[in-house]
Amino acid sequence: MSETGAPACWRCQADLKPAGQPVLFCPACNALQPSPQLDHFELFGLAPAYELDLDALEDSYRAVSRLVHPDRFATAEAREKRFSLEWSTRLNEAYATLRDPLKRAEYLLNLSGVPSQDESRTVMDPAFLGEQMEFRERLEEARDSNDPLAALDALRRDIRSATTERMDGLRTDLGGETPSNTASAAILIQELKFFRKLLEEADRLEEQFD
Repeated sequence: MSETGAPACWRCQADLKPAGQPVLFCPACNALQPSPQLDHFELFGLAPAYELDLDALEDSYRAVSRLVHPDRFATAEAREKRFSLEWSTRLNEAYATLRDPLKRAEYLLNLSGVPSQDESRTVMDPAFLGEQMEFRERLEEARDSNDPLAALDALRRDIRSATTERMDGLRTDLGGETPSNTASAAILIQELKFFRKLLEEADRLEEQFD
């Protein structure tokens, strides 16, 4: 902090303004500053929301990444090199989270005070448990099927249909200015994680028949 109480440059102690906004470089000495304690949305200058302008996210990510890329600080002093790596790591993590609709939904819940849930500890609806069993049985049956590729195609089609249904539910629960139903969203996220994992298993199984 500077004498005025505002965040200060680590090198020349000049005030960094505006407080609460991402400040990359000191306006006085142009030193790269450490990444601020902002959430992923704030980092890219976006309002926290499930429905996100992905083009704006991409533009912001690329613009900031170029400015703090480690190649630009190859000859800088050690502290700036470290800040550059920290910025890049943080930007990549935030971008990957916000770009993925499922990770974005989970992150929004965390911002709302709803912690991530361990899938194995989540209380599942009996209907969903039955759906899980049916999909898993079909995956196993595809392995021994006379036409495993056709069986896997049909399975993936039905999993994607179930996924689309849950994603629509997420948009309803999280689509407003503030999440309207975090409890429902948390359940849908766990179900969607199951479907994503099952699709990955189906893809790996298909590779065995290629």
